[in-house]
Amino acid sequence: MNLSDIVADTQAMTDTKTTTRWLVNIIAFVLLAVLIVTGLLNWLLIPRGFEGGAGPLLSLRHGLRAIHQAGAILFMAIIAVHLWLHRSHITTQIRKIRAGTTSPKS
Repeated sequence: MNLSDIVADTQAMTDTKTTTRWLVNIIAFVLLAVLIVTGLLNWLLIPRGFEGGAGPLLSLRHGLRAIHQAGAILFMAIIAVHLWLHRSHITTQIRKIRAGTTSPKS
């Protein structure tokens, strides 16, 4: 194994890490958008309860609420994955702050 093999392996690993992190970030963004849209639609546009004439809108409200809840669960899971992928950076920063070598920016 020579230096060029080590460099090639490192670049391949970095590309995989970068690709994985980008994919996780994109999924998190899409899920956040779904949460925002379904939350705003349910909150602002669709009538609550059994108001007169709410028939199909009431069904839509329940469907959007189900999508919102499923999206929330998936969003929490993807954020957990995001934190797991960045755990080394997080722990390094915590150690630096505890050691007093850096302080949080104000």
